[in-house]
Amino acid sequence: MDKLEYQAIEKLDASNYNSWCDDVRVILLEKDCWDIVQGTETSPAEGATAKEVGDYRLRKSRAYSIIYLNTEKTHRPLISDTEDARQAWEKLKQHFRPESRARAVALTDTFFSCKIQEGETIGLYAARLRQLLNQLKDAGAPIAEWYQSFQVIHYLPMEFSGIVQSIYRWEDKKFIFDNVVTELLAEESRLKQCQSDLDFIALDIDDLEVWHRKYCHVNPHYIVNTSNNDSVRELPNLKSKAIVCEPCRLAKSKRRSFKPIDDYSRKVTTFPMKRKTEVFSCFTKYQKRAERFTNSKIVNIRTDNGMEFCYTEFNKFLEDQGIHAERTNVYSPEQNGVSERFNYTAMDAVKAMLKDSGLGNGFWVEALLCFSYVWNRVCHKRQKKTPFELFGGRKPSVKHFKIFGTTAYVRVPRKTRSKLQMRSKQSRPEQKRGPVKS
Repeated sequence: MDKLEYQAIEKLDASNYNSWCDDVRVILLEKDCWDIVQGTETSPAEGATAKEVGDYRLRKSRAYSIIYLNTEKTHRPLISDTEDARQAWEKLKQHFRPESRARAVALTDTFFSCKIQEGETIGLYAARLRQLLNQLKDAGAPIAEWYQSFQVIHYLPMEFSGIVQSIYRWEDKKFIFDNVVTELLAEESRLKQCQSDLDFIALDIDDLEVWHRKYCHVNPHYIVNTSNNDSVRELPNLKSKAIVCEPCRLAKSKRRSFKPIDDYSRKVTTFPMKRKTEVFSCFTKYQKRAERFTNSKIVNIRTDNGMEFCYTEFNKFLEDQGIHAERTNVYSPEQNGVSERFNYTAMDAVKAMLKDSGLGNGFWVEALLCFSYVWNRVCHKRQKKTPFELFGGRKPSVKHFKIFGTTAYVRVPRKTRSKLQMRSKQSRPEQKRGPVKS
């Protein structure tokens, strides 16, 4: 006998009789010995040829050997007094599975408390129930067909509630175990297909086009570069591809704001203004924030020759602070290319964001502030780190990014609502708001 026949399975001990029976039965079937063990095949009739008799005796001895060698040594004395495979099988059955009332009660309790496990398929769950039904039948306590069918659907997850209600309306002659299992398998297959479709939709969240919108219509190449360099947290691995963004196509074609840019990191800070004369106060705010944050002093600024940068009070302030003012030549915006390029990029993005979100032009300030925020969290040309990390020293996260104009839900404070009012309300900007804290 091949050693594999009695070493490939776990040997019989006090705890594995049920699984051992299934394993040994498969081996006996493979060796054409199972009918002998079951008693459905007996000794050849008188007049049989010597070959037929010899073949039967060989298979009978093989069946006993398989049973004996797959039993632990501590339990082999149970069958050592016989060389008949059927007798050995029955002795082991009587020892490990006695047909008593206590066993029948225990099996019945196990059957009716059997529940489908998390992640378990209908097929495996039905197989467990069938095994218990067979054991109950062997113990002389078979379960009625009606209760068998009921147990299959009793503990199913909520997603099967629809098909369960349909099964309850079946005629009695159709309400049998095998029919119920077949129907549940078909429903399980349908649910898996639906989940597969949802997973496919969920994959779209990681699509470059979606992140292009979350990043306020920033150049897709910048976003892919940020993903490849692992420059931010929670950004999926994005692949470069051609995308068609209609709002970008329509918007690529100016309103007032002051946007100082750090020359080293390219970090942008945006200050909305009503008038150009507010540039000085915005600069002083930026100076205090930047110097406090970096623990360094501003030593140089580059501006154009606009009147808002050249009046006396501003110049005196720069002199008092020891800041060198570098101004470009008249009609030479290319000499301050970083700032000029960002102005064009930012306003193009603002128009695309307003078009994409469907909001009115009155929200251009909110769109600009949002764009400036995400611009600091994407790698630009020849950068492997974001401006945020270069300026602040830590990697930012983009997990909280949402598409500009997305509907939000705002919690209503307990003091301002009654018991019957909802705890939150839907919120989406429809018209220009008053000043808010930013």
